[in-house]
Amino acid sequence: MEIIHRVDYRDSWDKGLRNRLERENIKYKISEDFNKKDGLVVFNISESHPYWNRIEKKLRGFLGWFVYGDTVDTCFSDAEILNSEWSLLYAQNAKKYPEPFNTWSVNPNNYDQFCNKCGTHIQARPFRIQKETNWGNFHFFTFIIGVGIFTRKQVFDVFRRNRIRGVVRNDVLINHTGKPADDIFQLMPDRTTQGGLVIGEKVKVSTCRKCGNKKYPNHGRGAMKYRREPRLKEADILYTNEWFGSGGRVAWREILISNKVSRLILEKGWKGISLKAVEIV
Repeated sequence: MEIIHRVDYRDSWDKGLRNRLERENIKYKISEDFNKKDGLVVFNISESHPYWNRIEKKLRGFLGWFVYGDTVDTCFSDAEILNSEWSLLYAQNAKKYPEPFNTWSVNPNNYDQFCNKCGTHIQARPFRIQKETNWGNFHFFTFIIGVGIFTRKQVFDVFRRNRIRGVVRNDVLINHTGKPADDIFQLMPDRTTQGGLVIGEKVKVSTCRKCGNKKYPNHGRGAMKYRREPRLKEADILYTNEWFGSGGRVAWREILISNKVSRLILEKGWKGISLKAVEIV
């Protein structure tokens, strides 16, 4: 298990840091903003890296909260995933937008009971997409805005042959024709847990003033803890009952997958996803 920090900052706020990153062989990306005078520098660094202590001092310093962005994540080894009874499934390959592009973010037309305050919803209709995708060597993707997990027919064929329970193959529609895409399907569990998230003392839970739904922050550090419950015996793929997301109109339910599914994913070498171990208590 490796704790990873995704750090971002404006180049003008710390002009010497890029040179130090290069000396430490830490790869970074820089993108110019609209006025071409400044750039957003983004890099990943693990807490085991020799330079982490100096970076941490910057993040925790007097101006760290203002100058630097810090997103914490955890990378698990294949052995840790194979030893985990359940894991979380995430899509890493981000591409395309839901259609209609100009209006979906304001009015997601495939959602019912959409709360425009916190983003919780019920997906009642298929997503629409501009056109078929070029999969290349990948097997999964999510939209650039982080919505949905999409995969190929061959993945569902493997699920069917191995009798994976609790998953639905949902069509994705080509927007201008309204017809299903040939080889893009949304991976959707057909049930949710009863709710078993173990909440740490420092976790800040937000309750929407409009709809009353609760949201939990994205779990970044270590293995998420979840209580054992009957529905974990009923399916191999489930949504959590809990909603996650920070801020306003963004909300999602995590996808839990059993060890049986994790082993298939690793054995097949499917690309475009990551797995995070869950500790069942």
